[in-house]
Amino acid sequence: MVMKGFLTAAGILVLASCYNPTIHSVTASCGVTKLRVSDNSVAGILTDIPEGRTLLSTGNTQFVIATGAGEMVLVNSTEMAVDTSFTVGFAGGAGYRSMIMPSSQNIYLTSSAGDLLQIDISELSVANSFSAGQQPEVLAKLPYSGEFFYVSDGTSTRISEFRTLNNSIVRESEPLGSPPAALAAESFANSYLIAVTGDEAGLCGILNIGTFHFERVMMGYPCSDAAAFPAESIWAVTHPMWNAESGMVSICTNFSLPEIEPVAVSGHPMKICSVPGTTLFYLLSYKAGGESSVISINYLTGQVESETVISGFPWDITSHGNGEFILALTSELPEG
Repeated sequence: MVMKGFLTAAGILVLASCYNPTIHSVTASCGVTKLRVSDNSVAGILTDIPEGRTLLSTGNTQFVIATGAGEMVLVNSTEMAVDTSFTVGFAGGAGYRSMIMPSSQNIYLTSSAGDLLQIDISELSVANSFSAGQQPEVLAKLPYSGEFFYVSDGTSTRISEFRTLNNSIVRESEPLGSPPAALAAESFANSYLIAVTGDEAGLCGILNIGTFHFERVMMGYPCSDAAAFPAESIWAVTHPMWNAESGMVSICTNFSLPEIEPVAVSGHPMKICSVPGTTLFYLLSYKAGGESSVISINYLTGQVESETVISGFPWDITSHGNGEFILALTSELPEG
């Protein structure tokens, strides 16, 4: 089933035989498409968010967008309308791309200055800014505890564990060998953190939280994102495969010596999330002509169940409203 939801487009990116993912605009206006998981219909669209970079669901009726302009945008998801926005840092840079919420009050966000920002969502202000390594890039939190959070360093390729009580470092892993592109914490064994990389061999480090050492797995292709299914030993990894006609997703079972099932998908999958209460992973995949696809995969069958086409370049995807909805953040594309 293929349906279309549209955001206003500034132009179409001209593609060569191989798309270079660094070409897309980081300053274009963005939008969020809200889809119902039950039938994959478009339930709402929010447009005109400048430089949106990452999404975070903060409750059944609210989500947050971090922007490259250094703003946090709080959105009423029922109305798909902005409640408020506030400045958290300077515009520009490669920051504002990873965001977590270990507690009901605090959000952590990578900044444009290379620090981490602790944001008090109730006060709409930055509570703290602190160093978390040479190049903090990706954040993760444990599903079952708000006591700790995790930060990958793009320079050292290590993962650090921080205590939320005082933002102090507790432990640091050995170097993974390649900078993690994404981190995913699982809630089945409550023991592992999955770190995937853009390494040509698809290096994946499965960090044992107890020992804080990696088990290394080669996925075979460069990875862009990962998601673990709640309370299951199932996780998935996206492979954009820019040099091929389309990419794939690896559905993995077990955290030590995982079994890996490749699933071909249309476009170049970049972001993925799991949906609680279902057996579905949803991914956001880039297609030619300035469009993206929101694709659902049933991990029990390894089959693609739906595809919904929306406008723009893919930035982020998340489940929302206890698994009732999917939110997809895309940006307009510049003229080629």
